[in-house]
Amino acid sequence: MAPTDAERLTHLQEQIQQLASAVQAIALKQNEYINVQQEEKSDSDEQDSPLAEHTENTIIELLPEYHGGQSAEELLDWIATVEETLECKRVSLERCVPMITVRFRGAAAAWWAQEKVSRERSGKPRILSWDKLKKKMRKSFLPFNYDQGMFQRFNNLKQGCLSTVDEYATEFSSLLRRVDLQESDQQIAARFVGGLRRQKIRYTLSLLNPLTLAEAHQKALIVEAHMKANVGRERAKDFVFLWCAFGFSLTVTLGCFIGYNCCRSESK
Repeated sequence: MAPTDAERLTHLQEQIQQLASAVQAIALKQNEYINVQQEEKSDSDEQDSPLAEHTENTIIELLPEYHGGQSAEELLDWIATVEETLECKRVSLERCVPMITVRFRGAAAAWWAQEKVSRERSGKPRILSWDKLKKKMRKSFLPFNYDQGMFQRFNNLKQGCLSTVDEYATEFSSLLRRVDLQESDQQIAARFVGGLRRQKIRYTLSLLNPLTLAEAHQKALIVEAHMKANVGRERAKDFVFLWCAFGFSLTVTLGCFIGYNCCRSESK
C-alpha cells in the first residue's frame, strides 16, 4: 500500500528536522574550532611579542639561581623566594618551569639535563608545572629522611619552654615552611592552637575559632596580653594588701610599745 500524502509530508518534515540538527551541530563545531584557533593565535602572539619577551626576561632576572647540593636550608629558602616572585608577578604555575630551570647552575643544571633525558627515553611527558618540579627537587636534593624528621618535629611541637606566643609562632612557621603539609588553613590553625602552653589561651581561641594561622597568632597575642595585664593588676592588689597589712601591724606594734612604756613610767 502506497504511503498517503500525510505520511509523505511527515517523513519529509522529519528529514528536514534531522538535516537542520546536523547543520546546527556542524556550525557549533566550526565555532569551537575558530575559538580554539583564535586562542592559540592569541597565546602565540603574546609569547612572540616583544612585550611578552621583555616581561619574561624581567621575571627570569628576578628569580634566584640554584646550584644544587645537599643543603636543606639553601633549597627551602630558594623555593620560598621563587614562590614569592611567581606570586608577585602573577605567573601561571602551569607554565613557569622553563623560566625557573634556566636559573639552574652547576649540580642543579646537570640534574635537570639528566631528568629531561630520562623522561624522554621513558616516554614520560615533560615537567611543566611548578608543583611537580618542586616535588622532584625536594626528593633529589633534600637529605635522606629529611621530610620525615621535619614532620616529626613539627607534629611534636609545643610551646613548652618557649616563653611567649610570638616565639612559639616563629618556630611553628619555620617548621611549617619545611614540611610538605597537605592540610587546610583551618587545620593548620587548629594545630597551632593545640600547641599553646596555657589552657586558658587554648580554650579562648577554641571559642573564637580562627580560620587561618595568622588569625590564630594575632588572637593568641591579644589573649596573652590580656592575661599579663590581669596578672599585673593582681600583683598590684597583693602588694597594696601586704603593704596595708604591714602598716597596720607596724601601727599596732608601735602602739603597744608606746603604751607599755607609758605604763612603766607611771608605775615608777
